[in-house]
Amino acid sequence: MTSSQKETPSGDPSLVPSQPPTHAQPFASSEWAESLSLLSTPLLQTKLSSLQGESQALSSSLTSRLASSPSGQSLLHIGPSLSTLPPDLSSLLTALSPLLKDVAEYQKLNEVELVRVVAQSKILKRECKRAVMAQSCQNFLKDLTCEEEVLSYLMRRGKEEEKEECKELEGGEFGEGEDHVFGGSMDNKEKESHSRDGGNVSFMASLERVAYFTFLSKEKLEYSKDQVTKSLTTGGGGGGLEGSAMTGGNKVVGTATGSTHTTDSTMGMTQDLEMAQFVMKLSPRIRNLEKNVNQVLNDNLERILQKRMETYVMDKNPVQNEEEEVEVEENDDIDGNVELLVLGHLLRSFVFMNRGSDAEAIFARVAVMPIVRKYVSIGKLDEGGSRGECAGLKSLLHQIVKQVREIWGDVLRMAESMFAWDDSEECNTVGSHEDNNENGNHVDTDCKVEIDLITAGVWVPIVTALLTDPVMKVAIFSPGIASIFQRNYLVLDTFLSELAGNLLTSSDDETDARKVASERIVDGSNDGGVLGVGGGMEDDDEAAITHLYYRPKVDAKTIHSVQSRLYTLPMTLDYSKRWNLAIYYQLRFAEVCSRLEKAIKDVEIHGWHAKVFTGSETTLTSLKDMYGIELPFFVEFVDCLNWLWSKDVYLKPLTHRFLRGGLQLIGRVVAFVKEGARGEVKFGVKEEEVKEEENERDDKTLDDRRNFSDSLPNIQSSVDVDQSYLWCKRLQDVAAVSWDISILDTNFMTEYIQTIEKVVCTSDLDDQTSYEVSELVSEIMKDSSKDISPLVNEMWNDTVVALVTKQCTAPLAAVKGVAATYRMTNRPPPTQASPFVQAILRPLSDFEKSISKRIPAQIGLQWKKCIVDTVSEEYSVSVSELIDTVQKTEEALKNRKVRRAVAGGMSDGEKVRLQLYLDQEAFSKFVQEVGVDPTSVHGIQNLVTLTQEAGNLVEKVQIS
Repeated sequence: MTSSQKETPSGDPSLVPSQPPTHAQPFASSEWAESLSLLSTPLLQTKLSSLQGESQALSSSLTSRLASSPSGQSLLHIGPSLSTLPPDLSSLLTALSPLLKDVAEYQKLNEVELVRVVAQSKILKRECKRAVMAQSCQNFLKDLTCEEEVLSYLMRRGKEEEKEECKELEGGEFGEGEDHVFGGSMDNKEKESHSRDGGNVSFMASLERVAYFTFLSKEKLEYSKDQVTKSLTTGGGGGGLEGSAMTGGNKVVGTATGSTHTTDSTMGMTQDLEMAQFVMKLSPRIRNLEKNVNQVLNDNLERILQKRMETYVMDKNPVQNEEEEVEVEENDDIDGNVELLVLGHLLRSFVFMNRGSDAEAIFARVAVMPIVRKYVSIGKLDEGGSRGECAGLKSLLHQIVKQVREIWGDVLRMAESMFAWDDSEECNTVGSHEDNNENGNHVDTDCKVEIDLITAGVWVPIVTALLTDPVMKVAIFSPGIASIFQRNYLVLDTFLSELAGNLLTSSDDETDARKVASERIVDGSNDGGVLGVGGGMEDDDEAAITHLYYRPKVDAKTIHSVQSRLYTLPMTLDYSKRWNLAIYYQLRFAEVCSRLEKAIKDVEIHGWHAKVFTGSETTLTSLKDMYGIELPFFVEFVDCLNWLWSKDVYLKPLTHRFLRGGLQLIGRVVAFVKEGARGEVKFGVKEEEVKEEENERDDKTLDDRRNFSDSLPNIQSSVDVDQSYLWCKRLQDVAAVSWDISILDTNFMTEYIQTIEKVVCTSDLDDQTSYEVSELVSEIMKDSSKDISPLVNEMWNDTVVALVTKQCTAPLAAVKGVAATYRMTNRPPPTQASPFVQAILRPLSDFEKSISKRIPAQIGLQWKKCIVDTVSEEYSVSVSELIDTVQKTEEALKNRKVRRAVAGGMSDGEKVRLQLYLDQEAFSKFVQEVGVDPTSVHGIQNLVTLTQEAGNLVEKVQIS
């Protein structure tokens, strides 16, 4: 702090001017205090008076300055208070100390009072909440007592109905009790209407309310148990908390002076605990109420279901009394509507009690099992066929579904529309997914519904009856006879896949009746009256809104959801495992393999044209015309492949196995053809006949053995004759086989892939899945047939070319005879080609004409060019050797040749050259006739080069 900023003796630093006067400088010197003590009192008083004057002057100046500035005007109000300030701080502190002490004490008392007020307010709030909680407890107790009374009445009514079943209860104790429970009295008309439906709707609505209250009570009881357990685990006892809640104000105030422990959370926990303790005391009554509700629900559901079953049986029998018949017809719709409403209340009550599975079990036992037991028997199973054929299985299942739909169709539709979830997004977030079940069916795993009557109430009893009866199970699921096993599987698989649709779809009679009723309401006609829920004739106003009543809505999405639940049911998975599909496939594959192997053996013995087709002549002709196949063996092979995918053999879960089986059959045939084409398989060997004769020889008696020994040389001679051959050496066999396997590689494989796609890509697959399956099948089949095309090329470019070339080169041996024809024979010069020339390419021409329409398109003309190239090369070599021989002969006979040339004749050598020239010209012409350009053949060019010198001799012969 600088000297100018130091405090004045008065202690107020704000009064020190920014530029003190000269006489104030001593205050800033360090020696001023020592010099001040040396001054006398009068002098000091003089100094004080001077300073006070200056202070007043400065105060006036400061006030004027503050008044002239806007910001200082607000400080002018402190001016009067400045004059009242004490002369020093010490006296000020002395004067203020009592006041500050009183203020501190007053503040402490206020804090204590504030704590007391807050504590009392909390107590008041807590007591208000306790009052509300007590009122809630009182209401809960009243509701519990009321529901107990209602349930007690319902139980008494149920017992009375058991005693007087199928009778209308009028007046008496029942009427009084009914009026008492539901309030007020009813006139005769209302009582008559109420008695016609037995009050079921009202009673079941009350029962549903009781069930709902029981559900809430159970939830409250569980919550109360948690609260009590939580308080015990945290160390707080119920009595201690309750005692602290009832403490008075003095105790709270006393604790408030120290530290406040009574908080809002503690009070809330105390109130919750008190409520929990109250509910816990009612636990026996709640459990008893739950037990009685479950019993009443079970009894009423069984009674109503049994009543409908008995009504259906009575309806099937003719009514003797016409008046009763008319009355029954008038009341059919009433009873049906009432039963639906009653069952709706009951089923919802089961859901409130978390006993949906019990409702499903009761429905299965009372409503469905009698129907199942009626039709599921070994006699019904074999009806229409012999024992063990299961010819009546389809009719049996149809009758069950038909009767279940007639009796319970409306109930099933109501339950499905009532309890099925329609929130697809929620279902997708609760672990739903897509899958394929073991039967190969596409499945969307939907959310579980509370009550599923179709799955657990209909399907489970049916499949249980089929699986528990040993005789039925063996007859249906035994794979011993493949055809029966496959038929049973298809019947049950179709039944399961259509079960939801058959049960939820209204019958034609129900649809027509509903349509007529709707038209009657729309037209405004009410001749017969609109039947309401309570029965009787409704007013016109009520008739106008009847069409607004709730009706179950069943669409394709609902049916798909039910089917998904059917396929994912554990019972369905167990049922699927009963089908021994692996054994069935082995039987079918062994059957088709035996057919193919038998055909191969017959072909090896009797040749390619053996009649190995096991089908009818009509089928044989149809397949030949369809694909253009000639050999019976390949027709049998095609029929075997198609047989695997026929409706009497194929099963969807075995798609991969049947696809693999087809690939194995194709591989077996391709290997068989390839081995034969390479000369590894001989045809015409009858090994089995020789073995049979050897076995018969071992079983002969002594006399037969002697006779057998006499005939043994003949047998031995027949065995010694080798009748075997290699079909690859037979040109027609090679051509026929190559044509048929080329057809398999092109036309048939395309049709075969389409056949598989039609069977596998059913309507239940989406477009993307169908496309992927089609691509996969095409890729697999093309990969399996990749060896066919190279085999066809090998058979034509190697085998056919070699066989035809061998036949064409045989006449070339006559080339050497041309020289002997003219050597020293004095024959005239030749004028035409040699006879052997036209025989050179005759085998090629004849072979081409015989199979002109059976040459694979992929072969083209290359095979003929190869034959012509090879033959012309050998032909040119023979001609070249002949010309060399003629030249050597001419050199040896040179003198004699000269004498004949002088005589004016043509030498033998010239005649030979001329003949070779004419042969070359004719050969080139024949080459062109078979479709090969002679200029592109290297051997012909060599022939032209070798014989071109003899071209001049042609003119010489023509002139002579």
